[in-house]
Amino acid sequence: MAKQKKKDTIETVGEYNFRHEAEQACELLRNQEIDCIVWSDDGGGIYPTVGFIERYLVRVFSRDLEGAREILGAFGLEGLQADTGRD
Repeated sequence: MAKQKKKDTIETVGEYNFRHEAEQACELLRNQEIDCIVWSDDGGGIYPTVGFIERYLVRVFSRDLEGAREILGAFGLEGLQADTGRD
């Protein structure tokens, strides 16, 4: 029986209070050729106050998670997860 290849999942690499922080972190990852998205529930910036409640998440594929953490850590952009220990 053939072994099934493990599928990539989408993982949170950083959590931020402000959209511009999340966008900066994501742009840094993109410059290192790591695909990422800023995930929020603020209606694409139409409802910015929602970000204060839900926060802004930077998400990457699971295959890139460790590399993304290293890159963000090297630039001091770990986000709130590094402070709270949440995953």
